[in-house]
Amino acid sequence: MDSIALSWQQRRILKEFNKWELVEDELKEYILMEIKESTGRTRVILERILNLILKIDEAQDRQIDEIAKKAILIAHINRISNQILAPYDVSVERYKPRENRQLVLNLPIELGIQTFRRRDVS
Repeated sequence: MDSIALSWQQRRILKEFNKWELVEDELKEYILMEIKESTGRTRVILERILNLILKIDEAQDRQIDEIAKKAILIAHINRISNQILAPYDVSVERYKPRENRQLVLNLPIELGIQTFRRRDVS
């Protein structure tokens, strides 16, 4: 699997994580409802649990957002890199460099039984 596919797969996995965020939100709502109906020590314990869940959730959300942004950035960088390298891809006929675009030194590149000249991509 190439790096573009892996970065998009990362993004898909992160979307799956978001589904579990909904379950987490339901848990927070349930605890909040129980806090409203509770008194004394039970209320204090539930408030403490909810506060801990909120802190964990906030930290996870920041980290997941950063990972998602990086995965998208990696995919775009790799796509651009692939476009830059495409003229040198000997496995695809449409990327076969034209003979009239050569290196300044006019040095051929030997690849298997075919000889190609570098394509100017500037």
